[in-house]
Amino acid sequence: MDVWLRMYRNKSFSLLEQCEIIERCGELLLRGFSIQQVIETLDLYYSKKNNDTFTTILQILFEGKSFYESLKKA
Repeated sequence: MDVWLRMYRNKSFSLLEQCEIIERCGELLLRGFSIQQVIETLDLYYSKKNNDTFTTILQILFEGKSFYESLKKA
């Protein structure tokens, strides 16, 4: 199963939300935002779910791990 889908399914994001998250992430990256800015923006947008997924991803990235690794561990 795709890492994104597994991660968000486990964290109670609907399939529609998963698609929106991936789409938003791609759009922001294409516009020149850093991955940190993208994750912080998504964290703010989805904060109503009281979910620490994006904070966890950011912490793992700060540890020097790859984006893919951060998705697997989030």
